[in-house]
Amino acid sequence: MLFRKIKKRFSNLPIRYKIVFSVAMVEFVLLFILAVNTEFFVKKVIKSNEKEKFRTVAYVTSSMLGHHLAEGDYKSVKDFVNGIRPVKDLLSVEVYGREGTFIASTVSARKAFNDKKLPDNEPALTSDDEMLTSSDIYYEGKKFGRVDVRFSNRNYIMTIKRGRFIAVGAGGAFFFINIFAVWWILGMIVRPLKKMAALTERIKEGEYDVSIDVDSGDEIGTLVDGFKKMSGGLKKAIKEIEDYHEEKMAQAEKLASVGELATCVAHEIKNPLAGISCAVEILMDDYRDDDPKKEVFLEILEQVHRLDKTVRDLMDFAKPADISPAMTDINGILKKIVKFLEPKTKADNINILLNLSKDIPELHLDAKKIQEVFLNLTLNALHAMPNGGSLNIHTTLCNTMSAHIVEVGLRDTGKGIEPRELGKIFRPFYTTHHKGTGLGLYISKGIIESHGGEITVESEVGKGTVFTIKLPV
Repeated sequence: MLFRKIKKRFSNLPIRYKIVFSVAMVEFVLLFILAVNTEFFVKKVIKSNEKEKFRTVAYVTSSMLGHHLAEGDYKSVKDFVNGIRPVKDLLSVEVYGREGTFIASTVSARKAFNDKKLPDNEPALTSDDEMLTSSDIYYEGKKFGRVDVRFSNRNYIMTIKRGRFIAVGAGGAFFFINIFAVWWILGMIVRPLKKMAALTERIKEGEYDVSIDVDSGDEIGTLVDGFKKMSGGLKKAIKEIEDYHEEKMAQAEKLASVGELATCVAHEIKNPLAGISCAVEILMDDYRDDDPKKEVFLEILEQVHRLDKTVRDLMDFAKPADISPAMTDINGILKKIVKFLEPKTKADNINILLNLSKDIPELHLDAKKIQEVFLNLTLNALHAMPNGGSLNIHTTLCNTMSAHIVEVGLRDTGKGIEPRELGKIFRPFYTTHHKGTGLGLYISKGIIESHGGEITVESEVGKGTVFTIKLPV
């Protein structure tokens, strides 16, 4: 629980404090480990040097006094000991006889050598600030006494303390200088980021005309330059979106007005057209099939039917009819359309190839509306091939991680669509044909989208056009 609280508080700190704290902790641990190891090594080296120095004094003294003690010439022993020059940290040199009797010393006499013998030439600590090293005196293989050399630890201890003080001072200075350097460098990084964060808040509030000045040629400068460009681009994009939205709203109002007008006109035209159609059919019954006047009536009926389709398109545009979905066989609809258009395709020398997958399940669709879409796309493809060609219609079941989709494709070998026209073909009232209202593709797109699908188009001038419809399973 405590660790979680500390972690939460640490995560809420500014990034500058997080990095400085982390660097400080790492530096502290490294400096501590370095200090401990350095002191241990320095102590070992200095102590070894001190021991070696006084071990040498003890050895030399014992070597010089061996023949004097063997001859019992204690006076020469005392003269030699009294003649030893003072050496730094040397406290005393004491000589004892074979039985431990005191013979000579560089200072006042000390107590006789006791039976507690140290290993030969191995210094030992006798007090907090004093050490003793001893060496037996031999002459021609026989022991005649012992030399004790006492020396002070004060210089050793002072050297260690001085080294420790210097190490702590140098380490502390390095620590704080390094922390200051990290803090200063992070400040150079964080300050521009704080400015960018503040500007982001201003942009979020809708103030897009903002700027930031950072004199830096590194990655931070590059980031700030990118932020400036993004801010300017965002301002431009927002302006374009607003203009586009206003344009679309104006266009939507116009389309709504056109839709209302189309509805009124369609109602006014539809009923007279029905009357004209019935009257023409009645008049046709008075003429024989080979009568030239009957062809005139047939042409009149064809034009009436074309006007009726135009009226229905206008009514669908003004108020799209609700869909009535039911389980529908897509492949069956396509086969029916191809069968229905077979006389026209033969007359126009157009070959229709059906590649229908057998794995296509029935879909929940409005069969009448979907048939209207496919018929419209097929007729458009036939009109694009006045000199003949081929139309390939295929269905495919596409299984993805997120959904199952039925894809229907219609590929013709017609004249194709100009690139500048390709983005306009789904607009209402846009057409490149002399006949028609330009509402077919617009209405078809609305029908597909009302079923949760999408329709796309690709085209290359001189090679043909591909319409692709994707419907959810």
